[in-house]
Amino acid sequence: MQRSCIPVIAAYDKTGGAQPNINEQLINKMLTDSHREWDEECMDVFTHYEATECLKNKKPRVLYISYGETDEWAHSEKYYYYLNAAHQMDAWLKEIWDFVQSDAQYKNKTTILITTDHGRGGLKKETWTSHGQKVEDSD
Repeated sequence: MQRSCIPVIAAYDKTGGAQPNINEQLINKMLTDSHREWDEECMDVFTHYEATECLKNKKPRVLYISYGETDEWAHSEKYYYYLNAAHQMDAWLKEIWDFVQSDAQYKNKTTILITTDHGRGGLKKETWTSHGQKVEDSD
């Protein structure tokens, strides 16, 4: 089966392809040198700056960004970090929106969809770190 050729950068993948620009080179270096809290997911700061660099320079018609820290911190029962990650993601969303509204290609022609990968139990507060069939109200 032929691949779609849509570029994908996930977790600890390098950004910028074969010829990364100076910002992408710095992001790649910092990603390589950074603490790795999780094996399969990098910190959102790298995801965000990789995505905004792509948005500003490659001008994609569609861009999917998957911020994951809130999910990871919640599963780790680190509520303080969970709240910080949510707050930071909110600030980054504003940054993306401000850029979109300042760029002629995107201004007033762009839709941003915000969603989550799953719900969390809300009826029993002690289950906020999990989800699935055994956690009531997590659908």
